[in-house]
Amino acid sequence: MWITRIHVFVISILCLIMIGCGSMPRNQYAINETNRADGTYGAWVTTEQTDVFLSATFSIATGKALRGADFGESSPKIVIQDDFVVRIYPGDGYICTGLSNGLYVDYVLKGENMPDDSGKRSYWHVSESNDYLKLEGNDASWRKQAWLHALNEYDTAFFKYTDECGEQRVLEFDISGTHHNKTSVVTLNQ
Repeated sequence: MWITRIHVFVISILCLIMIGCGSMPRNQYAINETNRADGTYGAWVTTEQTDVFLSATFSIATGKALRGADFGESSPKIVIQDDFVVRIYPGDGYICTGLSNGLYVDYVLKGENMPDDSGKRSYWHVSESNDYLKLEGNDASWRKQAWLHALNEYDTAFFKYTDECGEQRVLEFDISGTHHNKTSVVTLNQ
């Protein structure tokens, strides 16, 4: 009999939580790829690359390493491909990961007309070649959409991570202007 009461209590608490959370607004992001001309849009450089197999639009913002040396000729950059890939190339020749194939990245976003978004952390996958961080595919859909929106809204982005070999990188990017995707916030009450 006491097990039944515990079950009823737990189910009641879960229902109250679900009802309470269901009425809270949750931001979704509308992402629309544009067909704008190749060129410079603030700090972003947009190019259309086409060959026999692929047609893709890329927007790239370059940055600098504040901690950790660049590897060879490589400098940090953020690359947006079409409306479904966000990559950060930290300018590091190798991002050391273990079995997880990902890292938590601390970030600060600053903008002239935006409140600072600081003290935050986001999980990024590491590429199979271990030379960039990525959000792509459906596994990171909401986070990717939130990042596409933030990269259009803010002017400066700082990223910091320590890989599993102890290498720490701190990066700064000028992200003023916009990449080739138009973004907006859609608030839903669920």
